[in-house]
Amino acid sequence: MKTFRRASASFFKVLLGDNWSTKLSVPLDFMKNFNGEEPKVSTLTSSTGKSWSVLMEKSDKCYFFSKGWSEFVKYHDLKVGDFLVFWLTSNSSFDVVMYSNSACEKETPFVTDPSTSNMKTFPRGYASFFKVLLGECWSTKLKLPQDFIKNFNGEQPKVSTLTSSTGKSWSVLMDKTEKSYFFSKGWSKFVTDHDLQIGDFLVFWLTSNSTFEVVIYGNNACERITPSVSKNYPGRATPSVMMKREKFKLKKGPIKADGVDSIEQSNNLQFVRKISQDKNMKYRIMLPAKFARETGLVSKNEVTLKYMTESGDCEEWPVTVQRDLGNINLRLSAGFAKFFNAKELSAGDSCLFEFVDGSLHVKVSRK
Repeated sequence: MKTFRRASASFFKVLLGDNWSTKLSVPLDFMKNFNGEEPKVSTLTSSTGKSWSVLMEKSDKCYFFSKGWSEFVKYHDLKVGDFLVFWLTSNSSFDVVMYSNSACEKETPFVTDPSTSNMKTFPRGYASFFKVLLGECWSTKLKLPQDFIKNFNGEQPKVSTLTSSTGKSWSVLMDKTEKSYFFSKGWSKFVTDHDLQIGDFLVFWLTSNSTFEVVIYGNNACERITPSVSKNYPGRATPSVMMKREKFKLKKGPIKADGVDSIEQSNNLQFVRKISQDKNMKYRIMLPAKFARETGLVSKNEVTLKYMTESGDCEEWPVTVQRDLGNINLRLSAGFAKFFNAKELSAGDSCLFEFVDGSLHVKVSRK
């Protein structure tokens, strides 16, 4: 049995919006993997064994696959909603795995060009599927895509082994309900040990008839580090490159966290964000999933930030509620920079956001 080979780093993209077929943005957090030596041209290789040269352009602080990307899209018949995972195999080369809306890998054209017949076998070479953690029951049971079950050739295991970047394994019961299969008993332990949360993306690679290698991605579209992963785990990117799960303070009533003084008793939902060194925080603030859901912001396109000055005046800023990754992650985006600049926020400052009558009231504590 060949060994599952991890690339040094990976990220995923969901094909959404108007321009994805002509250019595709690369997650900003992922660019740290290049250590300041971003390639001008990248090579994309798919399961066909063929490769495409694609220009990597920089616009402001963002990087995009541009010239050559549209040819890759057309050859693989990519559609809106398709899900792609990019594995960095060298400083300028990626293996690309493509998934359709069935959550299983897309069927790609067979290679017929004799000149490609001696190309290396696609390094993962295993059946795989992806899941987005949504709904009410994902933490206790997880449904496998119906189209994926055929990979078992009629010999579905009663117990599966899930392994992760920690190097550890979890035994999980596979239950059948009518025609559907679920990870059940043991799955909640895997969820807890990896601090999985709603909106996380997982890719499952079938490395034997009953064993899956699970790769976990956070809301920055990059592979996120698991709390128990050793910094020296072979083949892993360093923790500074991967996403660390940020703990949000979300509660009702008085709160004291991250330098924010205790707030008077309140029945409104609140959360605290501490401004970091990340320059992108000036332009976007992620909303905790539970906060967005319980306040109804998941169905809003805009919200007003309100700030009470010492003189008692109420200052207001309209801010866009931006959705990405198939409406899974939400953030405050367009308009937030104006608030950031007006309040002269800097690294170490803390903001408490309180949802009051459809608006977000903000209190600032300086470092």
